[in-house]
Amino acid sequence: MENKFHIIYNSHTENYELKEKDLNLIVGNDVNIVLHFVNEDRLVIDITDFKIFFTVKSDLTIEDTESIPAELQKDVTVHTSPLEGESTIEILNSDTEDLEGNYFYDIKIETDDSPVKIYTVLRGIVNFSKGVTLRKS
Repeated sequence: MENKFHIIYNSHTENYELKEKDLNLIVGNDVNIVLHFVNEDRLVIDITDFKIFFTVKSDLTIEDTESIPAELQKDVTVHTSPLEGESTIEILNSDTEDLEGNYFYDIKIETDDSPVKIYTVLRGIVNFSKGVTLRKS
């Protein structure tokens, strides 16, 4: 399964547009979230040195620490096609096997600007539901 999103940089506001989008994922399925970075003229942005952080948690007030980790975290530093502005967050079937119900999620990016800038580009609720077929072979 694949979810695709255009992440748009607005040069007038010098900010990435925040998208609010709820996701529905099936527990135990492999999922790719594909991000395509463009400016307001739809020209691609080189994301070679960007870092992308995907976080899923049940409580927004809990800090992300090693002793109390989020329910699901993915960090992306190697991109699918960085010169074409494309990156993929891969969620493996094993990443979701203990999740069910609604959680908060967001995707943040850290740019290669000097100084580094951090933007939340996508957020919402992710619902993890059980599939019909539960066997693996």
